[in-house]
Amino acid sequence: MKLMRVLKHKRYVGTYLFNIKMNTINISIAASRKGGLTDDCISRIQNNAFLIRKYERRRKLLNY
Repeated sequence: MKLMRVLKHKRYVGTYLFNIKMNTINISIAASRKGGLTDDCISRIQNNAFLIRKYERRRKLLNY
């Protein structure tokens, strides 16, 4: 039972990380189309970077 929960959580974390990374790329592409990074884009990218770091650590702990 616990193993299934851990596997589901690993899958969830992996999917969430992928979505955050794609979101960051999309923000960067949209900013380049508009002609530059605004303060809003910078804060969104920075917040995504913090979340990526957080979930990378969580995924690393789940692999033990």
